[in-house]
Amino acid sequence: MGGPTWQPDNDTSRWIRFCLSAHHQQAQLVRQRLDQAAQLWELLDTWVRRAALPERAVSALYLAATGGRVRRTVYQRDESLTDDQATRDLRALARAGMLEQHGETRGRFYLTSPILRDLAAPALRPKEIIDPYRR
Repeated sequence: MGGPTWQPDNDTSRWIRFCLSAHHQQAQLVRQRLDQAAQLWELLDTWVRRAALPERAVSALYLAATGGRVRRTVYQRDESLTDDQATRDLRALARAGMLEQHGETRGRFYLTSPILRDLAAPALRPKEIIDPYRR
């Protein structure tokens, strides 16, 4: 048979330490992502207020800042807007230099601009994950 056999006298502390370490590091990563999201949302909300744009525009900026493509139809649906409202918001964000427009009419989408990328960078900078069980 040659496979592993059960040996109840073996020390399991290395396996337990490994499992605890993995769980602890995963919890740190989840906490970090939540903190980053909150910090980024606050940064964008502050910028939108200063630019005198509708508060709802934060969701489009957040999507772009985190690497997503912003499409008018999705933004319109997510924020329960009319075609005109969604178009006006996205054009205003592009004029302000926060989004870059790509494509034409039906294929149009918006991506993050260098200005938005720089604004978001401090909030998205990863922090060190610590292994509290390392000897």
